[in-house]
Amino acid sequence: MPYLAKVALIVICICYPSFCLSFENAFYVLRGDTLGQSKATQKVLITLDKNAKAIDLLITQAYRINKDGNVTGQINPFILKFAHAHAIKLLAMVTNSGFDKKSAHQFLTDPKAQDKALKFIIDIALKNHLQGIQFDFEMIPFTDKAVLTHFYILATNTLHQKGLIISFALAPTITDGPFPSEFQRRLYANWEGAYDFKVLGASADFITLMTYDQHIDRVTPGPNASIRWVEAALKHALKYIPAQKISLGIPDYSGFWYTGTRSNKPNAKINLQYDPLSYEVAMRLMKKNDAPLLWDNIDKVNYTFYERNWLNEYIFLENAKSFQAKLALAKKYHLRGISVFSIGNEDPEIWNVLESGAMTHVRKNISTQKK
Repeated sequence: MPYLAKVALIVICICYPSFCLSFENAFYVLRGDTLGQSKATQKVLITLDKNAKAIDLLITQAYRINKDGNVTGQINPFILKFAHAHAIKLLAMVTNSGFDKKSAHQFLTDPKAQDKALKFIIDIALKNHLQGIQFDFEMIPFTDKAVLTHFYILATNTLHQKGLIISFALAPTITDGPFPSEFQRRLYANWEGAYDFKVLGASADFITLMTYDQHIDRVTPGPNASIRWVEAALKHALKYIPAQKISLGIPDYSGFWYTGTRSNKPNAKINLQYDPLSYEVAMRLMKKNDAPLLWDNIDKVNYTFYERNWLNEYIFLENAKSFQAKLALAKKYHLRGISVFSIGNEDPEIWNVLESGAMTHVRKNISTQKK
């Protein structure tokens, strides 16, 4: 390679490490107030502005489709402005309204409703100069697998004709059966089993594998995404989907289990409760209760438990250390990248992890060019 070409390539690598890496850092932005006035939205905007160089793609929760194909919602104009100003790819997320099974079934079996929804979605994507759309239809039963697949393929063909990227968020699956427990069988029947990994992986530009919520409401305390569970789900997905099309979902929120109620009514049922917490809130709660942070080196997770009012409470904390373990997993399998859910919940140190990882690759790249 000529000397000047080498210099030009090195400059590009230093200025744009994600280009050299071919590894995509995607981040989710949750629905918020569209005027950007809330503290949460302001925090997200400040975080985005501070860390723009580490972000390749933003996926913003924006729209919902109801049973009749009516699409509601909008993109936060501040997020739209930020993405365009920093030349960051922006996808709008479209979900089934309320993750309601009955409503979704009606939509998925109504061709007119689907055509109506897709026309609206294409119009807003082109109007807002979006790169594309990510569909996140959830809580679809296994019995609706065929109609969900049909709609996703229809959406793929329609959006591709307009030059738009299409992505699907898919639930993590460890097995297609037999199932080791009744809980896992029901989870597959009512959610996980509806996604045809092979067909959707072949048609989409990329998929986000939602490898989080391993332990959720109504189950015993445990990590959001232990490394063993994440790797098992990833290995299953790789049976059907090429690695370069998989973006590994990484949670940056923590899990909190406690005994309580979901209501202020005097006779409300008391049982095990679960709440997702931001890193900031989780750390504050741990400090308040003088709870020591422990590390499980097998599952690569942080955890603690403490006693309050004679009962134990549990926190499984996602921080830069657990984030780094999942990032390493994505690179080990040479995936397309990562999809972090979601901006505003993270340990601020994850940005240093991303920056140091990118610059390490750049240094290696420069060293290789000199040889």
